[in-house]
This record gives sequence, C-alpha cells and structure tokens, in this order.
Amino acid sequence: MSSKNQRPDRRARAEQMRKERERAAKRRRNGITIGIVVVVVALIAVAGFGIYQATEDDAEAGSTPSGATSDGGFVVDQKALTGESSGDAPVDVVLYEDFQCPGCKAFETSTRSIVDQYIKDGTINVEYRPLNFIDGNMGGQTEYSLKSANAAICVYEEAGAKAFYELHTQLFDNQMEEGGPGFTDQQYEDFAGEVGADGVGSCISDMPYGDFVKDTTKAFLKEGYSSTPTILVDGEALKGESEGTLPTPDAFKAAIDKAAQS
Repeated sequence: MSSKNQRPDRRARAEQMRKERERAAKRRRNGITIGIVVVVVALIAVAGFGIYQATEDDAEAGSTPSGATSDGGFVVDQKALTGESSGDAPVDVVLYEDFQCPGCKAFETSTRSIVDQYIKDGTINVEYRPLNFIDGNMGGQTEYSLKSANAAICVYEEAGAKAFYELHTQLFDNQMEEGGPGFTDQQYEDFAGEVGADGVGSCISDMPYGDFVKDTTKAFLKEGYSSTPTILVDGEALKGESEGTLPTPDAFKAAIDKAAQS
C-alpha cells in the first residue's frame, strides 16, 4: 500500500481520536460540575440542619411560658382564686421574689393573710416575678432559686394561677437553707402533685424556663433594683422604715388602701 493511501486513514484516525478526547473532556467537565453541585447541596443541607437543630435546642433550653406577662411575671387575681370577678379596677401589686431568699419568706408569711384577702375581694392583682437572684450571688454554687422558679412556672403552665399560688406558699413554708442545693426533682414533683399539677416531672427536671428566669433577673437588675423582695404597689417601690429593712404588714396594707382610693 502506498503512502498516499495511508495518509487519509491516519487523518481519519486522528480526527476520530480528537473527537473522543473532546467527548472525554466534556464528560470530565460535566462530572466535576455535578460533583460541585452535589457538594454544595450537601453543605447547604448540613448547614440548614445545623441551624434548625440550634433553633430547636435554643427553644428547648429557653422556652417562654405562655402564661407570662411581658415583664416575666405571673398574675394571680380574684377570678383565679374565687372563680368570680367583681369587675372593679384592682390595684396592681408586683412582687419580685427569690424562693431561696429568707427576707422573701419573712415578707410572704407576714403579709399572706392581707394578700389572700385582698386578692379574693378584688382589691389587688398580684404579679409574681420569680428570680434566681441569690444563685448569682452564690457564684454558681447552687441552682436552688432557678430550680424553684422553674418548678413554679411549670405548675402555672400546667395547672393555672391558683395552683401556682398554692405552690408559692408551699415553697416558702418549706424553704431550705440559703446557699444549699434546694429540693430534689422528686420533692418539687411531690409539691406540684399536692396542688393538682400532675405530669410536670419532665418540665421540672428539664428546666425549660431556666433562661427565661435568668432574663427576668437581668431585667430586674437593669431596672436598678438590688435586693429581694422588691415590692411595687401601683408602680411605686415600697421600702422599709430604714435601710435594709422590710416594709411592715401595716405599711404594705396602707399603701394598697391608699392606691385603691386614688
């Protein structure tokens, strides 16, 4: 075979090989593009799951109670305790409290009959704002305040204001030593059961309202308050006769009576 006859064959084979190389290169480019898209989609999916998971975790760790006021309080009023409402415009009383605080217990027990009577006859609404104020002063050595506040909120959410009010009394009547570990989860659950709030065991142990209580405490400090209990009667802070003393029951009652008449 002559060289003239071989040249067309070589050109044809060369052209065929060139086309195959181009097709192979195209397949590689397509493969790389698809691979990049898959990786990007995977990264987006992972990132999306991470954001979702973080949101879910945050929601679980810092739930906002449905029954709370915008200021982090829980209202007990005439209707909650008696089932009826007189329709009068009651005096608003706000009590910033810490269930670990001896002064809070002293004020609560000395004014309990006044509060109970005035709520039931429609003279006052009481907004309780539970704090973990003392936990912070203990340098993180105890969560007594936080656990008690969380348990009280669990009861409010599960069984309402009356059950919360009754548990509030129990927690002060059984108050443990300041700075100690506080009650066990089972003890909190037992207290809750006694006021008709069954089924709050997981809420007590999981502490979903811990961050909420901490935020309420931060807001309390930001307002310039520095001790518990802090008592507001129609927005006015009620103080003791001298520095570091609690308002007397008579002074508390007089402040309510004055606000009711104004």
